Order: sequence, then C-alpha cells, then structure tokens
Amino acid sequence: MTQVALEHVTVRRQSNTILDDVSLEASPGSLTVVIGPSGAGKTSLLRTITGLDPVDSGTIRFDDVDVTGASPSQRNTSFVPHEPALLGVRSVARNIAMPLEARQQTATEIADRIGVQTHSLRIGHLLTRSAAELSAGEAQMVQVARALVHMPDVLLLDEPFAAIEGERSAVLRRELRYLQLEFGVTTFMATNDPADVADVADRIVVMEQGRMVQVGTFAQVFEHPRTAASAVLTGDASIDRVSVEPDGGGAWLVHPDFRVRAWASNVRAHAGRDLLMITRPEWWQPTVGAGDVAGTVVRTMTWSGAATTTVDIGGREIVVRQPVGDVGERVRLKLQRWVLLDPLDGFAIR
Repeated sequence: MTQVALEHVTVRRQSNTILDDVSLEASPGSLTVVIGPSGAGKTSLLRTITGLDPVDSGTIRFDDVDVTGASPSQRNTSFVPHEPALLGVRSVARNIAMPLEARQQTATEIADRIGVQTHSLRIGHLLTRSAAELSAGEAQMVQVARALVHMPDVLLLDEPFAAIEGERSAVLRRELRYLQLEFGVTTFMATNDPADVADVADRIVVMEQGRMVQVGTFAQVFEHPRTAASAVLTGDASIDRVSVEPDGGGAWLVHPDFRVRAWASNVRAHAGRDLLMITRPEWWQPTVGAGDVAGTVVRTMTWSGAATTTVDIGGREIVVRQPVGDVGERVRLKLQRWVLLDPLDGFAIR
C-alpha cells in the first residue's frame, strides 16, 4: 500500500492555472473522493497524480519517493477515464490484457491475472465478448479490471459511474469499494454524485477554481460545509439569502419564510448584512413546543428504509428527513443547525 503526498503543487496550461498550490496527503490503502463544480480541477488533479499532466511547481511523493518527474509507468499508477476507452475490435479479455502485454508478461501469467481480476469483479462471463457489445456499466467495470490487472500502487477513477443510473450504480459502487479494500490500493475518485461520496469515501477533497477549499471525512464536510459546493455535493441542501437583524445579545436570521434566533457572536458581527444560509433536511426537527416555522404535511415517502416528509409553510416546501406527521396534519418544525456563508468570498463565516 502506498502513501501519496502532494506538496504545493501548481499546474498551468498556457496562461491558465489549473491547480493552484495544492497540498494533500492520502494514507496507504485509502479512498479519497474529489468533488467540485465543473472546471474545478478534479480531473486535472487525478491526471497530475498519475503523471499524465506535468507539474509546474511543487512535489509529488509516493512513500517518500519523489515521483514529480516520473512517467505513469514509473509511478505504477492506473487512470480510468470518464468515457470508456476500450478497443472495440478486441475482446474483453484482450482489452484487460493490454497492460500486461505492454510489460511483456507470458501468456500464462496474463491468463492467471485476468482470471483473478475478472473473478473479483464478477465479469468473467464477459471475457469472450467484443468490447463494442458492452453496456455502459459493463464497459466501466472492464476498464476497472484493466486498470487493476497489473496491480498498480495508485488507482485514479474519473467519474466512473456517471453514465450508469439507479441500482446498478449502487451495486458497482459497493463492488468497487470491496475490491479496493481487498487489494489495498490507494485510490482517488473524482465525482459529483453525492451517493458516491457518502458510500465509498474515506476522505473528501473539495476543489474550486483549481484550489483545495476543504478536506475531511464525509461527516465533517456534510455537517460543516465551507462552501456551497461542499454542501450540495455531499447531500441535499438548500441555500437561501437571509438578513441579520441584531436583537439584544444575539441576532435574528430573517429568511423570506421564517426567522431563526442566533446567539453566536460571529453572527451578530454581521448585523445589517445579507448572508447565505445552508440548511439540510436532516437539520429540521419536529417540535411540540415553540418552533421556527409552522406548516402542513403535504407528502410522506419512505425510500430504502429512510422516511422523508414534505411540509408546506405557506407556499414554500421544507423537506424533513424523518417522519413528522400524516398528510394534512399541522406541525411545528425547529431548525437545529445551519451554516452561514459570506457572499463576498463564498466561505462559511467563522
């Protein structure tokens, strides 16, 4: 298992800075999920780690060995692109064999490695088929098998399940996570799917405009997002403008549809300003006493064992991630927590 460390890495293309002073460590055998808006630098980060994009300044180390100028083969990495890159004229078996053929391994060694890899991924039944005949999910798993067949030290996956929908995507996530843990390969995965983030990440890296704006576990980023992207890419989130009105030793956060009492001094310091408030369905709780809002239950739903209730509070609907009441019932809700962003820089106020 390999530790990966980036130290003040900057990558430029012509006059554009693609990665800006990125420093990051991934522990051996971990799975790091990289999220961020389109153009944030997710794919560039993966390509830089694997050796496909050159570094303008900074250092990349694998287990304390400087690999900044090394090629992908010298680093022993594998990169799985977003779009399937299989050769349609080859069978699945021959596509998977390509890295081993490049290393001039024997036919027996190649057959053995393919057998082990396809058994682990449960795609052995595809070996004789043409790559051109595969579904999107099958093609992606074949790409993963090809990436792992030569036992890389570091695996990099660029939005591997973006073209796969529904339960099949969830199954592939579980299979990939099991395989990653079984082989102990240090893995980076770029994605914008909150389900990927929640299901597989040991750590999350949030990228915006080529810069790393937050690093943490899923729970840390979910509960304490530093930016709007950190919030919406880790789960359901609403982001609304609120005004800060001072009152005694605290302040009111005045939303168009409700008011929330805030006592923290860092909130009162923004009295008279408009801020951005992040809320999540998980942060609303029913209450029998005084609440922040009153409304009527308009929908209830249970999906995969999780209950969701939608409450109308006078034209605006609030989603609550738990049972609150029956349809038509009047209920009161309290907002247990929130995160405020400064619209001037887009970061959470401290």
